[in-house]
Amino acid sequence: MGLFDKLKDVTGLGLNAEQQYQRAYEKGVFLQPPNYEAAAKHFSSAEEKFEKDGKNEMAKRAHANSLLYSMIHTKSTENVNSLISFLEQIPEIEFFGSQTEMVPTEKMITEFRALQNELSAEKAENITEKINGYKKAAEIIMKLANESLFYLEKLNVGGPINSAMMRGLYYLAKADYVNAFSIVYQSPEQAQNYLQKAAVGFRQAQSKDWADKTDCHIENIKVKRHCWICGREMQGLGFFYNHYPANTKKYHKEMVEGAKQDIGMLEKENSITLCTVCGSAVETQADIYATKRMRELREWVEPILNSHAEMINRLDSRLSHVESCAHRHTS
Repeated sequence: MGLFDKLKDVTGLGLNAEQQYQRAYEKGVFLQPPNYEAAAKHFSSAEEKFEKDGKNEMAKRAHANSLLYSMIHTKSTENVNSLISFLEQIPEIEFFGSQTEMVPTEKMITEFRALQNELSAEKAENITEKINGYKKAAEIIMKLANESLFYLEKLNVGGPINSAMMRGLYYLAKADYVNAFSIVYQSPEQAQNYLQKAAVGFRQAQSKDWADKTDCHIENIKVKRHCWICGREMQGLGFFYNHYPANTKKYHKEMVEGAKQDIGMLEKENSITLCTVCGSAVETQADIYATKRMRELREWVEPILNSHAEMINRLDSRLSHVESCAHRHTS
C-alpha cells in the first residue's frame, strides 16, 4: 500500500462514494466491539457523495443506514419517522450487521411503524388518541404474526419483544389499561372490567410487571366501603373513598359489628373510610380554618416583629456611632 493509499485509509480523504460506504462497515460495523456511531457518520458521508454522483437510490440507502445505526447506537427513537420515510423509498437494504445479506424493507417498516404509533400513543394527551394509537400499533405489528422482532430488541424498548403477536397483545392490553382510567370516574364497574381484560392481555404477552401492576389497581377499584360520615357505599379506593386518620378503638369496631354495619369502615388501624364527597368537605373546611388561623397569627406576630426590627435598627445605629467615636479617638 502506497503512502497516499495509507493516508486515505487513515483519514478517509479522497474516498469515492463506494469506498466511503465500504468504510462504514470496516471502520464501524465490523469492528469488535462495533462502533455504530462511526458507521452512521461514514454512511452519512457516503450519502453526500452518492448524491453528487447522481446515484439517488444508493444515497437513500446510505441515509437509511445512517439513521438506523445512529438509532441503535443512541437507543433513541427520535428519528423513527425519518427512518420510515427513507425505508419506504427503497425496496431493500442490508440486514443489520451484514454487508452482503439484503432484505426487503417491508418488515422493517412494519416494525418501526408499530413503534411509531406506540410513541405517538405515549405522548398523546387526548385519551382517545392514546387508545387509538395503541390499537393501531397492535394492528400493524400483528401483521407479522409470530415472527421475531429484531430491531425493537436492539432499541431496548419496554414490553415483550420475543414475537410480533405478543407485542400486539401487549399494545391491546395497554389500550384497555388506558381506557379503564378514562372511565373510572363515570363507572368503576366498567373500569374494573377493562382492567381485568388488560391483566389477561399482559399475561398473554408475558409482561409480568404490567400484569402485577394492573392486578393492584383491580384490587383497589373493585373494593366497596361505606363512608363513616354519610353511610353511603362507594366503590374504588383512591377514587371514590379514602382512608383518613382518626382515633379509633376496639369499642368502635365492636359497635359497628354489633349494628351489622360495614366493618370495612375501620379496616385500617387508626383510620376511617370517607367517601370523596365527605372527605373533600372535611379537607376544604380544614383549609378554611387553617387560613383563618394563619391570618390571626400574622396579625398578632407582625407588630411584635416590627417592634423588634425597630429595636435592632436603633441598636445598630448606636453601635455604628460608638465605632465611629472609637475610630476618631484612636486616630
